[in-house]
Amino acid sequence: AQVIDEIFAGREVVADPYDDVTILFTDMKGFTAFSSRIQPSELVDFLNTMYSAFDEILDKFGLYKVEVIGDAYYVVSGCPKPRTPEKSVINCIEAALAMLRTLPRVCADPTVQIRVGIHSGDVVAGVVGVKDPRYHLFGPNVTKAMQMESHGIPGKVHISKASVDRLKPGASRDAYAIQSRGVDAAVPWSEETFIVAGKRKSRSGKF
Repeated sequence: AQVIDEIFAGREVVADPYDDVTILFTDMKGFTAFSSRIQPSELVDFLNTMYSAFDEILDKFGLYKVEVIGDAYYVVSGCPKPRTPEKSVINCIEAALAMLRTLPRVCADPTVQIRVGIHSGDVVAGVVGVKDPRYHLFGPNVTKAMQMESHGIPGKVHISKASVDRLKPGASRDAYAIQSRGVDAAVPWSEETFIVAGKRKSRSGKF
């Protein structure tokens, strides 16, 4: 809404640097085979149900949906509404875990799984296009976030060291079960990546 207000106020070029955002990409393993086994109307109904559920998750954690391309979902925290780096990472982790919990509820086929990639860094955000203009993100960190997803593990949240480092030792970092993959992920620009296995139990036994 704030970007639309700026355009209506007469700003011709909307392009702003953001020093620290967290980007989340998802994609689906087994989607092509799954889509070939069902009717087109069933496929559209499934995607609509899934993305509607994901949109509710975004609203809950205050994330911005940049784009949906087929079975790929691309969102960001910290832009266009700035947040602290730590809060942006937490919001993306919480949203990603919620998405993983949601998929089995909307798709009974166990061969369909989500890969999630999360990375943090600086971007430039701006409005591009005249017909159907879009508010988009640009910069190397967008590509890095996409690579975190493509090198991820189905059913897991794959997170970069840059994002993990934004979680303060103690309460926020200890709230999650974070496991190092070392160099096994073979992400081109990264020596070490991590998996967020879930939330840790508190002393009370609650998550």
